[in-house]
Amino acid sequence: MGVGFTMMPLSTLILSGVQARDTGSASGLLQTMQQIGGSLGLSILVTVFGTASRHAGGDAGEVFTAGATAAFAAAAVFTGLALLLVLAVRTPQRQSGRRSALRSAGRG
Repeated sequence: MGVGFTMMPLSTLILSGVQARDTGSASGLLQTMQQIGGSLGLSILVTVFGTASRHAGGDAGEVFTAGATAAFAAAAVFTGLALLLVLAVRTPQRQSGRRSALRSAGRG
């Protein structure tokens, strides 16, 4: 449910900064990068899960718990790194036309 609520606004935000003639290419690139990112991320998390599970001892429940804990920790690290990347790369929002007009008129 969380991904469903974020994908459409994220796509809209990304494509809103593209000129009209480039929207098709930008949309295709966005979808391709989402697919590649999802595949790569899943493969990394499965590898982390498998490696942690192989090195865990105990019964099946403990092995699964160790693998899942390591995979969720790796996912949390990826999320934190993504947040830092977004904050570092983010460009300031353009002022709306009304706010810009008020400033130039000396009222803002």
